[in-house]
Parts: sequence; C-alpha cells; structure tokens
Amino acid sequence: MTMTLSGGVLGPRQQCNPWSTTVHDNPGVPGRRVSLGKGPMILRTPGSRLHDGSTGRIPGRYPQVVLTISFPAAAFATNCYVLATGPGEECLVVDPGIGVEPQLQGVLTEHRLRPTAVLLTHGHVDHLYSVTPVCGGDTAAYIHEDDRYRLDDPIALLDRGLVAMLEQQFGQQATWKPPERVVTVRDRDTLALAGLDLTVLHAPGHTEGSVMFTLPTVPDQLREQTGATATCVSGDVLFAGSIGRSDLPGGDPAAMERSLRDVVLPLPDDMLVLPGHGAVTMIAHERASNPYLQNL
Repeated sequence: MTMTLSGGVLGPRQQCNPWSTTVHDNPGVPGRRVSLGKGPMILRTPGSRLHDGSTGRIPGRYPQVVLTISFPAAAFATNCYVLATGPGEECLVVDPGIGVEPQLQGVLTEHRLRPTAVLLTHGHVDHLYSVTPVCGGDTAAYIHEDDRYRLDDPIALLDRGLVAMLEQQFGQQATWKPPERVVTVRDRDTLALAGLDLTVLHAPGHTEGSVMFTLPTVPDQLREQTGATATCVSGDVLFAGSIGRSDLPGGDPAAMERSLRDVVLPLPDDMLVLPGHGAVTMIAHERASNPYLQNL
C-alpha cells in the first residue's frame, strides 16, 4: 500500500520545519524575500549567455521558455516544483512531499503536463513522501547514490513521535512502498530530462546524499527585480537566511560546512535560489547576510 496522507491543514506549531537549523521565515533572520506572486512562474533563458560548468551552469542551448510551478506540501510547507518547457509537454517534478497529489494532479491536468522524472534533493520523508504515487510504474525517481537507502523505508528512519503526529493529523496509518524505478546520480552529473538540462551538485551535511540542481534559466517576472541569470533548486542545503539541520541521522556538521564553503559559496551572485522550504532568495544576498555563510 502506498503511503498517502492527503488533506488537512497543519497548525502553526506543526507548520515549522524540523529539518531547518532555524525557523527560516522568522522576520529577525536576515534573508531576501522575493515574491513570486500567484500562479505559475515563467522561466526564460537569459539571452545568448554561455554558462561555465565550474559554477554549476551548463554549456549549450536551452528552450526559450520554461514553465515552473511551485506549491507547498500539506505538511512542513515543503516546496514542490514542476518544471516543463511549456504547456502540453513532459515535465519534471521536484520533491513531491506530504499530501501533494491532489494539487499536483490539478497542475498537471490544467497545463496538460506529463511527468517524465521525479527529482529528489535528498531522502527525507517531507521531500519524497509522494514519490511512489507520482512515479507510478513507469517514471523514474532520481536521487543521489548516498541517499538511495532512504527510499527503502523512510518512515522507519523517522522519530516515532513525529510519525504519530502525522498519523493523528491525517487520520490514517503511514505505510510505504518504494518506487519501482530509481536512478542514482553523482556530483556534477548532467541530466537531460523533459527537454531541460540540469547539473547535480552534491552538497552533503543535511543528509549524506543531499544535492542541489542548477539550470541556466530564471523566472521571467523576477529578472528585472533580482538581476538573476540562473537558478538553483537548493533543497534543504540553503534557505533564505538559514541552512538545513546537520544534527539528524545522516547529518554531518563538518560536511555541511564543507558544502557551504566549496559548493554554495562558489555559485555566482546572480543565481536565484528556489529552496526546499520558505522564500526565494539570491546567492548574492545569502553570501552577504546569511549568518551560516560567514567566515567560512
């Protein structure tokens, strides 16, 4: 039986992100808040600019328009992203969390999209809860090889009190069935999926196999507002004003520090960050104000 916890609205205490080092939407925490507004985000390739792979950007040519839709899961406000070259095309689903299926199905139907892959930034249950029903029997889930084991039974890795809280909230027992097709990725792999090209950046610390996905596109409505020329889907590595926790099983504070220093900080200032929780931000702003990126 596939684990499906749908519906319900979590209260303020339950909406906090237990995988974050701090509550990233605390007004006292520095972090640029960039409003995406409502509805889908339209991404465009910035001119004829060529991108250097050493900064997480990929050489080559890309679709002129990319449709991106973002919405929060029913628990922990995990950001789920849908990426496509346009309506009626294949798409990528990134981090389908708890209870996303009804809203995701509505998005796919409205825009006539067909999932061709599910990308997982890491193996925590709030980011992959719905991976099996979203994948079905044909669509593959992509995850870093070091987090592959988490797909066997992520519920067993959770604190039992957290499981009990979720079961009480959604009124049913949590069970798990792994996705049928799994593809493991490594650092600096390039993925050509659904007409899009992405680079995998391995950034352990939150989990052993945490990754970020970069692509040379930026929401069209944010280009003038932010000056961004590329995008990073950062998972729980980097938030606006904060970072992911490194004190959970599989976390490693030293590895997180190395990831921040050697993977995050080398990213270009004009890169937009779409995090696993909370508000959109920019690398330039995080470099200047995020307390966890200082003095590395």
